[in-house]
Amino acid sequence: MMAFSNQLRNMAGALVMLFLAIGLNHGSAWAQGRSVSGSVKDVGGNPVIGAGVLVKGTDRGTTTDLDGNYTLPVQGTGTVTLTFSSLGYRERNVQIPQSQSVLNVVLEEDMTTLNDVVVVAYGTQKRASLTGAISSVNSQALKETRSENVVNMLAGKMAGVRVVQTSGEPGSFSSSINIRGLGQPLVIIDGVPRDNMERLDANEIESISTLKDASAAIYGMRASNGVILITTKKGKSGDSHIEYEGYAGFSTPINTPDGLNAWQFMEITNENNIMRGSMAPGSFVYSLDEIEKYKSGQKVGTEWWRINNNNYSPQTSHTVSMSGGNDKIQYFSNFAYLSQQGVFSTGDLNYERFNLRSNISADVTKNLKAEVLINGMMDTKNSPYYDTEIFYRTAWVEKPVDAAYANYTKPYMQNISQGYNPLAITDSDIVGYKRNKQRLIQVTGTLTYDFPWVEGLQAKASYSYDYTNWEFKELKKSYTLYTYNIDANEFLPSVYGGKDDDPDLNSIKRGTRFSQNNLLQASLSYNHDFGKHHVAALALYEQQTTDMDNFYAMRYIQMNSLGELSNGVSDGQVGSMDSAYYTSGVRTSDQSGLWKIASKSLVGRINYDWSERYYIEAAFRYDGSSKFYKGHQWGFFPSVSAGWRISEEPFVKNLSLNFLDNLKLRASFGESGDDSTANFQYIEGYEYGPGSIDWWPILWNGKDQNLVKLLATPNENLTWIRTQTANIGLDGNFWNGLLGFEIDFFQRYRTGKPATRNVTIPDWLGQSLAQENLNSDRTRGFDLTVRHHNHFGDFLYGITGNMAFSRMMNRYVEHTDYGTQYLNWRNNSTNRYNDIWWGYDYAGQFNDLYEIWDAPIMDNLGNSQLKPGDYCYEDWNGDGVIDENDLHPIKYGAQTSPVLYYGLTLDLSWKGIDLTAVFQGGAFNNVKYDWYLSTPFIYDKNGPDFFFDRWHMEDASADPLDPRTKWVRGYLPTTSQGSNAMSLNTSTSAASLHEASYIRLKSLELGYTLPKKWVQKVNASSVRVFTNAYNLLTCTGLKYLDPEHPSSGYGTTYPLICTVNFGVNIKF
Repeated sequence: MMAFSNQLRNMAGALVMLFLAIGLNHGSAWAQGRSVSGSVKDVGGNPVIGAGVLVKGTDRGTTTDLDGNYTLPVQGTGTVTLTFSSLGYRERNVQIPQSQSVLNVVLEEDMTTLNDVVVVAYGTQKRASLTGAISSVNSQALKETRSENVVNMLAGKMAGVRVVQTSGEPGSFSSSINIRGLGQPLVIIDGVPRDNMERLDANEIESISTLKDASAAIYGMRASNGVILITTKKGKSGDSHIEYEGYAGFSTPINTPDGLNAWQFMEITNENNIMRGSMAPGSFVYSLDEIEKYKSGQKVGTEWWRINNNNYSPQTSHTVSMSGGNDKIQYFSNFAYLSQQGVFSTGDLNYERFNLRSNISADVTKNLKAEVLINGMMDTKNSPYYDTEIFYRTAWVEKPVDAAYANYTKPYMQNISQGYNPLAITDSDIVGYKRNKQRLIQVTGTLTYDFPWVEGLQAKASYSYDYTNWEFKELKKSYTLYTYNIDANEFLPSVYGGKDDDPDLNSIKRGTRFSQNNLLQASLSYNHDFGKHHVAALALYEQQTTDMDNFYAMRYIQMNSLGELSNGVSDGQVGSMDSAYYTSGVRTSDQSGLWKIASKSLVGRINYDWSERYYIEAAFRYDGSSKFYKGHQWGFFPSVSAGWRISEEPFVKNLSLNFLDNLKLRASFGESGDDSTANFQYIEGYEYGPGSIDWWPILWNGKDQNLVKLLATPNENLTWIRTQTANIGLDGNFWNGLLGFEIDFFQRYRTGKPATRNVTIPDWLGQSLAQENLNSDRTRGFDLTVRHHNHFGDFLYGITGNMAFSRMMNRYVEHTDYGTQYLNWRNNSTNRYNDIWWGYDYAGQFNDLYEIWDAPIMDNLGNSQLKPGDYCYEDWNGDGVIDENDLHPIKYGAQTSPVLYYGLTLDLSWKGIDLTAVFQGGAFNNVKYDWYLSTPFIYDKNGPDFFFDRWHMEDASADPLDPRTKWVRGYLPTTSQGSNAMSLNTSTSAASLHEASYIRLKSLELGYTLPKKWVQKVNASSVRVFTNAYNLLTCTGLKYLDPEHPSSGYGTTYPLICTVNFGVNIKF
């Protein structure tokens, strides 16, 4: 790793020297040829700052300054055409003769975005010419949300793109993203499939596009769930620019319950024992007098959730970027630093990241251009040895009547279950630590040649090499907790964390895994206009290899201060590796093992449009994968799309519909292949490793034995999953961009999903059956985007809303005969949606014992264990008994995939003040609480504080089986841990399923750009100060918990966080 770090430092040094060289040569390169200067203003006479001025047909250009002025060197003689463009204005082309050196231009407003350039597969297109379902955001829109994770910054901003954040733990990157609810999309960064999207610095991103329909099919395998295209910033000809952006702030957990306090715990403990019959009515574990002492404050319990737990944790980010160039060379570089602290007051939970990017392009000759893109990233996550889930479990479960220190005496930390005292497990100095590092270097080199004798013909060749190294180090320390023996007045020690036969020994474990990815692309493209006819074509060859390797070692050590493997003892040492093979459908960064895969592809595409009115695109991909047997390794996957700009038809223009800017009908159909579930199932052989039968290891002479096991029977005919995607869409723009919309209806149909036939085979065969291409599914839905922009003088505003709906149905799922008509119906998921919840119909809570006695039998004991407040279920099949035969579909919509997902962005600006609010939400999704969230007093201990809102007797000494007993109503049933009644209450029903629809103010940013006359005093071109909040407000009907997070990890996953930052952006 030291060598790797040195390589990055050397690379950074070389880049700095290169930038210096660029700066020194900058002036001389611009000195050649004549210059054109002038100003660019709007129709009101105001300067257009940052407008692009480009010599048409070249890469030579510049941008206007704070006064809207520009100077552009122009090579050659004769008349040239200059293109003037700026966001929100109509692009304008102006010819300037040899004799003219001054050109002042006025740009008209254009809010239609029709001329915006959108990144598509293997190229770019103007938005007006798109025939596929493609959404995009630029750098400015992306940064309206501030997060360490780029995935989170997309939430609510693009129709059909769904982001669910399940944890706010520093360095966890647990957010998921999908397109139209279809699963994990393929991510392409600067033309290369890569897995580091979440670790990019937002300031280096130029734009993000999503291919949602058949337009993704050109990427072939792994693209059946859609494609995310990320383009990083490049340098532009013109003056050099330096930009600094930094912010500092804090984070705080949200929507996370505390544990029950001492007197609440004592009251429910008494109830729990009476309700389940382990104590007689009127008998108490804790006396009423003792409870009153805690209520009145005479005694104070232990709030386990507050131990070493900060409400606010600091974070900071700093970015410096440089860009510029001339007509020969352009450059962009970016350096970023991010630091986050977690909730532990010990400071031992933290994350740190460094990003370095350099994108350089140069004209080698008039027709040959070279480009080198280099990206480096280093990050480190530190945490105490025991994961944060254990802390939150302890915070809820441990009894608040127990002291954190034995007999309330420091430093004798109290011995609690499994040794998970928060005083210890949040402190790396006590229990040890985990340190995870990731280092990556990504290099792409490209040569582009424009054939001089055929206008529009271009050849391109590129090679990418990515190397990623993951390193972990774990020091597990032994530590001592104590139990106080009041009779002997002594503290009895218990040692945790050490070796089983020598508790005082600590262990050190280190390991690494590393992956290489090689991608070679060669393409020939053609782009030319023939009058009203425009033709573009592409032919591309691509081959890729990816491999993974790893190893690890562990030793016991006696001195923590020498926490390295070299200081350990050889007795009991372990040195090994993860021998797992490639797991299809899982990102490389989320895998380990020892494997190598390869693929080859041929790509073709042709585009045609006539008079910017009729568009058609046809494409194919011929994919080859090493994961299939010969004869099945190659698949041909075509796609076609078309567009009709109705607004450009003469019969529409003759209607004098002056408010109509654009009306376009789109349609697409394509087929793609997916090898994500293929794992070389054609190979016949054995698996060698630790042997076991069910959960029991095979031992010989007291040691685990390695056994040989047959692999599943091979299937040489297993081949691609084939995905057919159809989409029809309509785009509209009106009143010069005041109103716009896009709506798409889509269907995806997948066939050939691998499954194993459900037939019985003899045990003596020793093999399972081979997988075959059997199953299929279908997804249908729609996407909608509506936008409105307008201004009144200096006041500008914009509103953009999006909505997406989708559901997946299993069209065929291999199954067997389950024995009865009901079971065959219940267990056969063919032609059934995949988000259906099966459970009991909820009939309310029992009000008294009379209702319980008249109800169908629910607890197999004549309802003798049921109490008022327990859930009552409908006898769905009418047999007088509530059992598994009453289960049927009751709701739909899973937590992680809301059926309806939506977002809303509001932008306001007035003079130098700007305000942006991003809302994001989901609907028709349900969650079922599990484990600690559903069952109070697991292990007869404590639980989250919302369990106090329960049915209970008005008189704690009363008899719950006496119909005269008065009850106090609550949201939850009575507490009777371990009883049949509790099992029934936690069963899946309309009562235990909670509607998790929500809308969240995802981000809110207020900024102020200082007046130009102020910033010029420090030789800056722009200074903007801002404050930003993330996850500021959540509106939901879900009680107690966060709608994106509640069921993950039994509810003990690190909570989501709200962040508030204060920052500045300075441009020179």
